[in-house]
Amino acid sequence: MVLNLADGAIGYLENDAENLKIFKAAARALKPGGKYLIDICNADYARKHFPKRNWQVGKNALALADFDWENEKSLMYYGGLDIPYGEPFARPLEIHSFPTRLYGMKELRVIYDGLGMRFVDCYGDFKTSVPGSDDILQIQVVAEKG
Repeated sequence: MVLNLADGAIGYLENDAENLKIFKAAARALKPGGKYLIDICNADYARKHFPKRNWQVGKNALALADFDWENEKSLMYYGGLDIPYGEPFARPLEIHSFPTRLYGMKELRVIYDGLGMRFVDCYGDFKTSVPGSDDILQIQVVAEKG
């Protein structure tokens, strides 16, 4: 089994060819019947729900998460601010965003097929009872080497 958790660098490299190397390394490491589990952000969710801003009230600060989406390249831009309680806050000049290439379930099926693997299932919330869908950002996908 190969585990690739917390995105495991998928989507953070400079282009699709570089990201594909991660999938290829996992496929090479598996014996026939071996499983590959990835935990990644879901492009299908981003297409449906972004742009989006989310405020969270924390113990020591108020946090703003800012999500934007570039559909043509399947890039998620995520940035955020922490506003500590009880401290003066100056207006930021900008919220810094960093692009992440996201993959949807159909695209993952194509990648796996090309590597001699089979898409087995997709889950959300780290629970097999929750099916992966375009309403869940963080998904866990299981594939099997043929």
